[in-house]
Amino acid sequence: MADIHAGTVILNAPTPTEEDVAYLGPALFSNRFSISIASVVRIAFSEQEFGTTKTPHFRTAVTLSHQDAIQLYQLLERMLKPYKEQLDALSKETKDGVDA
Repeated sequence: MADIHAGTVILNAPTPTEEDVAYLGPALFSNRFSISIASVVRIAFSEQEFGTTKTPHFRTAVTLSHQDAIQLYQLLERMLKPYKEQLDALSKETKDGVDA
């Protein structure tokens, strides 16, 4: 099937997946965030220079419904579980090494 726009034939391309869409824009570095919860959940991301007390630089913010925020929480919890377990084990090893 084809669409015709101003004399140009455009073949219908496959619809991009959510993963494709996720990589269409820039990924800004952020090492600080704040969360405000009211009628919606607002998550603001910022960047602060390491080793400084300068005011962080705002990068971006997102607003989510409570339901979407809970889904994000559950997704992050599930995806980050192995990394948390690694960090917990490393932290325990470090603590055990200091206590020994």
